[in-house]
Amino acid sequence: MGTLDFEEFLLFKGRNDLVDEIIQLKTKKKTKSIQENLLWAYMDEFMNYGGYPAVVLENNMTQKIELLKDIRDSFIKRDILESGITDETKFYRMLMLLASQSGNLLNVNEISNTLR
Repeated sequence: MGTLDFEEFLLFKGRNDLVDEIIQLKTKKKTKSIQENLLWAYMDEFMNYGGYPAVVLENNMTQKIELLKDIRDSFIKRDILESGITDETKFYRMLMLLASQSGNLLNVNEISNTLR
């Protein structure tokens, strides 16, 4: 199963009323929701934690974060296996280095020197 879109997310949360509200907002021009703040709160959760069904259904925030870490790690492990990388430690160090430089120019020499 893939990830949920926002309306499916709301259904998983048991908020059929908010799905109906979204449908009304989509079909009627210039309609304002009386549940706008609640919709934004759920949208905030959806944007922060995503639409993986198991994560959506988990109410304990610590467990929710652990589930997301497990998902992240399983994707990374799969990528490592598929690409034939032999040194996982260097791969993880490279990921951390690239993440810390996000939005900046990539300095290949610095990455090479750091990872040896």
